[in-house]
Amino acid sequence: MGHAHAVRRRGDVAGTPGPLPPGEPAGESTAAERVREKAAEWLAERCHPQTLRQVRWANVRLKESATQALVS
Repeated sequence: MGHAHAVRRRGDVAGTPGPLPPGEPAGESTAAERVREKAAEWLAERCHPQTLRQVRWANVRLKESATQALVS
């Protein structure tokens, strides 16, 4: 007894985009995507100063360690 296999279409799998709604030009973001992008941008801007401090701290520690490794 054979089983009919369902044909998967774009959008049938979680995480894959479905077809564009009528009137939505290809390549443009949907409203939900724009909201997510704005939230990510806000978070990155908010965290940027702290990230810079952490990178500077790590660079100083790395240079100290490298110097100690060369001397010993």
